[in-house]
Amino acid sequence: MSSLLRAQEKVDELAKKLSQAKALEQAIRARDRSKTNKAERAADTRRKVLVGAFVMAQTGGKVSGMTLQGAKFTDYLTRDSDRALFGLAPSAPDGADQPGEASDLHSKAPHLGNSD
Repeated sequence: MSSLLRAQEKVDELAKKLSQAKALEQAIRARDRSKTNKAERAADTRRKVLVGAFVMAQTGGKVSGMTLQGAKFTDYLTRDSDRALFGLAPSAPDGADQPGEASDLHSKAPHLGNSD
């Protein structure tokens, strides 16, 4: 009878370890999902900031009654990491139009008009 009792204790112990392992696995998966979701939210926020900055630059901060007049947002994006957020190829490697240089795309893009 004591061997049956020991066997049951062993089964109980293994069941407890299995339960703990499953809980740990769930926690790891939840953490990974959280990291992915956080990265996706950060990328989405960055896209929104870039679009807003583009519109503000084109309108001089006056967005009431604005109309688009051929401004190319893709030309406005100069950083490769920003272009990647929108699924665009990296900017031309010729050195022109690099962020911080005098040939700023912000001033080259056609302006958005305001109907004030």
